[in-house]
Amino acid sequence: MKQLFTILFSLFVSNYIIAQNWVKYDVSNQNIISPIGNCYKLSNGLIDSIDLDCASTIQAMEFALIKNPSLQEFEMQEILQYYPNLKTITFKFNSNIDSISIEELPEQIKYLNISNILNKSAFISINGNGIDSMSISTNSRDLYTYQLPENLKSIFINNAYFSTGMSSDTLNVNMTEWPKNLVTFLSERTLAYCNETLPASLQNFGTRYTLENYVFINQLLNKNKNLPNFNLLTLYSNNDYDEFDLSLINHIKRLSIAIPENHILGDGFLGVTDFPKNLEYLKIDKINTDFEISNLMSLKTLHVNQPFFKIENLLSTLPTLDTLRLSNISSASLPPLPTQLKHLQLSQMPNLSCIPSFPNTMRSFEGDQLGNVQCIPNETPWIKSTEEWPLCTDANKVCNPLDQMMVSGTVYIDVNNNNVIDPEDIIARDIVVEANGVYSSTFKDGQYHLILHEPGTYNLELHANYDNVLSITPANAQAIVNTNQPNDTIDFLIQLKNEVDVEIIGTNSVARPGMNTQLSVFVKNRNVLPALNSTVKILYPSSWTGINILPSGYSISNDTIIWSNISISSFGSENFGLSGTLPPTATILGDEYQYEMWVENEEDVTPENNYYSITDTIIGSYDPNDKIVNYSSLSPDLSNTAELIYTIRFQNTGTDTAFKVVVIDTIVGNLDPTSIRIIGSSHDFEWDFTGQGIATFVFDNILLPDSNVNEAASHGFVTLAVRPNQDLAAGDSISNRAGIYFDYNEPVITNTASTKITTVTSIYTRSSIPLSIYPNPAKNQVRVEWNTTEPAILRLADITGKIITTKRLSNGFTEINVSQLPKGIYIIQLESGQDMAVSKLIVQ
Repeated sequence: MKQLFTILFSLFVSNYIIAQNWVKYDVSNQNIISPIGNCYKLSNGLIDSIDLDCASTIQAMEFALIKNPSLQEFEMQEILQYYPNLKTITFKFNSNIDSISIEELPEQIKYLNISNILNKSAFISINGNGIDSMSISTNSRDLYTYQLPENLKSIFINNAYFSTGMSSDTLNVNMTEWPKNLVTFLSERTLAYCNETLPASLQNFGTRYTLENYVFINQLLNKNKNLPNFNLLTLYSNNDYDEFDLSLINHIKRLSIAIPENHILGDGFLGVTDFPKNLEYLKIDKINTDFEISNLMSLKTLHVNQPFFKIENLLSTLPTLDTLRLSNISSASLPPLPTQLKHLQLSQMPNLSCIPSFPNTMRSFEGDQLGNVQCIPNETPWIKSTEEWPLCTDANKVCNPLDQMMVSGTVYIDVNNNNVIDPEDIIARDIVVEANGVYSSTFKDGQYHLILHEPGTYNLELHANYDNVLSITPANAQAIVNTNQPNDTIDFLIQLKNEVDVEIIGTNSVARPGMNTQLSVFVKNRNVLPALNSTVKILYPSSWTGINILPSGYSISNDTIIWSNISISSFGSENFGLSGTLPPTATILGDEYQYEMWVENEEDVTPENNYYSITDTIIGSYDPNDKIVNYSSLSPDLSNTAELIYTIRFQNTGTDTAFKVVVIDTIVGNLDPTSIRIIGSSHDFEWDFTGQGIATFVFDNILLPDSNVNEAASHGFVTLAVRPNQDLAAGDSISNRAGIYFDYNEPVITNTASTKITTVTSIYTRSSIPLSIYPNPAKNQVRVEWNTTEPAILRLADITGKIITTKRLSNGFTEINVSQLPKGIYIIQLESGQDMAVSKLIVQ
């Protein structure tokens, strides 16, 4: 051990590096200065022993060399046996040398730094197959690189000549051969005069303080303008020149330009025609001259550090901008932000007095030293108010006063039906409020906020979407907003009939052979009265294995799971569900699978929503992020009464936990935005309904594991109900899809869930499909037979036209369990290709 450190001389630790990750050997001095704790044992000022556990944490070393050594004398391999995690080595020279030759560095060394080269000319040769990045800092005027590591990906060369006051000349770098896989070449006060043909792999090229060499730069750009991967150019200057011809590199995607504050570019340097048209990233740093940025149709990121930058008419000309960083801008206000902006960073803007409203796409905001602005104008699904950044209550703190024009209020349920808001009343959440085609929904505190943007008089309407509404007060409300009166407040009161109304709806995960699948069932009380003594039933999936049933307290009778004596509180919901594994038999692919569920309550006045069924297809591979709907087709008559149940399903198929999931669904087309209501979900969420019908569901802190870690828990969903527009005609269609955002990633767009409006034959008439139903009337099982070999769709509806169940059929018969249906008249409709048959069924 002593022999090793006799060779290495002595050690000291830099006081600005985190302890136990960096060690420095000083070859010029045998005295030890500040060892790391008790990592090294000292005896008479010399190293006596080393704590190997401590040494195993060391990741970087610096060797300070006073002469031009043969570096092999350091016996690097012997050093590394004590430092298994060493990745970075620095050689610092404190005397004049004219050549550096480093041979056979071990492959574990990934980063090499050579600094303080003092000779006017220096020759460098490096061999180390593991090195993928390195930096060279020199006071020399000429640097010759005879050999660089074969696998080198990144190199930074810095000329420290200016700091010595010796000369203002730039460093001439003579590249005899570029590393063939080089991706990044950055330099300061440096030019590569030899071998001007850059490697084809080069993506990032940067120069600093070289505008006095504009002739060479233009030559270099011209020679390499067709590099396939060349997408970054960084130009810095300390002189007043205007001769850069950026049109030579019109294909580049990234550009950064910076000028020191005391220098001014000529008028011809920058103009609207000078910027490469394919730019995706542009950084402007302190260019003290007027210039324009416009018509950059691909620009995604703009970073401006410019006191006199004119931003007023800029943002509207950048249709793809998603990241905006502004600093040192002298403006007192900012224009409206692009509607697609995702990230905004503002700093050091002492004159700023307001912030523009955030578009709904905004995912992050950072603000520092923003004058007198200490609030955010609004929230988005990703940006929420905090103690540091509360919502603005002063309209003057929002740049566009029209963005603060809003109508807000609270919606209550009139518990005692006295038509007066009093302490006994309860808040109503998830209720839609409309003002001239602009929508909002009530939050969990019963409040709504309609942002209107335009002054005027608005007619407000509340859409309760309950079947037993007695009255809404006020029935007709008007709100007046303008710049002098930006806010108005209107509360609503809903009276409901004193009736019991329970509803059952379910949704399922994808059915795959041999895989886990889930059925989620929601039983909702749609009135203020508690729903007592309810019974919930789910058909038992006999072919599943490993079945788990929730909650406990159930019984099983024949093929039915039963929960008895269920009480559901006012507007409450109880969740039930099954999970299990489908048979792994591959032959069941494409078969239909049906789930059936009931809720029974003797006092329920709307039995038509007490039964629900789901028909699904067993599949193999699939897209886990999808959208499904309960009806693939509807007749024009049924479309006036039916409710479309949509389920948006998602799965984290990434490589890490998803902390937030945001689902955005725009209710457009032939859907009625006022009819939206929330059924249930896999996880807790908050939702908002804004603008012209944008439903946003935010699963905050969902902690959804990735599918590789926990496949069963990596799934989630949200289920909602929407009615079609009235008076749809045959041939119309209803299409809807959603966007799913995992954390800050780009959205996953689901498939389009479609429902067609189709013409059916008259009820009780028969087309070319022979159809028989028996027994009829029936009490328990009904057998339906038909004489066709074509695939068919069977629908069972009540007399009002509401679809109760749908089956996709491939055989010539099926059976329907009607034992849980209320007594009455029902309709059976069979559709096969262009043919359709409709018949009547009586349930006794």
